[in-house]
This record gives sequence, C-alpha cells and structure tokens, in this order.
Amino acid sequence: MKKQLSVFALHTRAAIGRLALVLLGMLTLDAAAYALFGLRMYPPSLTGSALVTALRVIFSLGLVACQLLLAACFGTGSRYGYTIRRLQISESQVLLWSGVCNALCFACVWGVQLMASVGTAALHAADARYAEGAQGIFVDLYRSEFLHGLLPLADGYLWVRNGSFVLALGVLTAYMQLGLRQKNGGRRLTLVVLTGLMLLVLPVGFGSGRTAGILQSAAALFAAGLCGYLGFLQAHNGREGPEDEMD
Repeated sequence: MKKQLSVFALHTRAAIGRLALVLLGMLTLDAAAYALFGLRMYPPSLTGSALVTALRVIFSLGLVACQLLLAACFGTGSRYGYTIRRLQISESQVLLWSGVCNALCFACVWGVQLMASVGTAALHAADARYAEGAQGIFVDLYRSEFLHGLLPLADGYLWVRNGSFVLALGVLTAYMQLGLRQKNGGRRLTLVVLTGLMLLVLPVGFGSGRTAGILQSAAALFAAGLCGYLGFLQAHNGREGPEDEMD
C-alpha cells in the first residue's frame, strides 16, 4: 500500500501547481466577466445572457487547460520513469492512481466554477427585477441550460451524468499521460475532442427527459472503460519502462 500511496503523492505533487494555476485563472476570468457583463450590461435574467455565455466559455477553457496541463505532468526531465522503476510497481496500478488524481483535479475545477456561478446568480438575484434572494438563485439555476447542467439540483440522473463525466475525464487524461510517458502520446492529445463533446452536451434544457442524460452517462463510461482497457494493455510490469532524462 505504501507504494501506491507514493505514486498517488507523486501525481498530486506534480498536479497541484498546475491545478492552482488553472483555478486562479478561472476565478480571475469569472470576476472579469461579472464586472463586464453583470455590472455594465445588467441583464434582467441570466437565461441566455452574455454573462452565462462567458461563464460557460471560461469553464470550457479551464477544463481543457487542466486536461492538457495534467497530461504533460511527466514529460522529459521529470525523472518519473526512474521513480516508478525504483518502486517496482506495475504501470497498470500507476494508471489507476493517476486516473484517481486526475478525477479529483477535475472535480476541483468543476466545484470552483460551480461556486463562482452560484455566486454570480446570488449577486444577480439580489437586485433582479423578477425575483429576490434565494428564490431568484433557484430560478436562474433552473432556467439557464448551462447553470442547470453544471448544478442539477433535484435531478439525480444529472448528478450521475456529471459524476460519469468527471470519472471519464480522469481516465482519459491518465491514458494521455501514459502515451506521453511512452513517447508515443502525440496522437492521444486528440482525445481532448471527447472533452469538447462532453462540454457540448453539458447544458440541459428545462424539463429535458432522462433518456439523454442516461445515454450521455453510458457514452462517457464507455469511453473511460475503453481508454482504461487500452492503457492496461500497454502498461509495463514495473521492472522496465520508458527512460526519462535526468535533471
């Protein structure tokens, strides 16, 4: 168990700085978006407003940036291969723990954008023309397709879908990391297209049926399972692996 925890700690140390950079950038852009579109172009409703569009773009950029930065965690000069060989742990276990670490990072990105979006809705509801207080926040969250997809409230199937998305992002990124460590991962960066598809279907219309959410969850889990399976097939046994450059 100590070996697995060492691998998890290695991934965490490599990811924490990149994650902090992404979160700080997202919060800065969120504040700028509210100042530009919320204060200067005060919308009577957040539904379809430029402010919500800006929040969606910021979340999309943050998620993609986080994925690319995490995928490049262990490039040339990282001494990662040396550490794994010293621990003599199979790369299939490394793939598992990297997926867990990545999923936690994406959950942090999701959570920060969620808090920023709810905060924006709260500031808007405080002075909104059609609602006041907490009631206005719930109205915004239900009427806005992006905000409702980000925070489904009482729609349990959407919570499952969003959890599937976070898990799939963690596994996809772990598979990208594996390819880059093995010096053949350039093509795997194209998997970011799948992230784009997740972001495309994230918004949920008011009163949408459960079928779409269930199908999206199944598709995300299938992509995660496929990448995980391919990663396990390509993983080494821990006694030999890619040589990385020494610092």
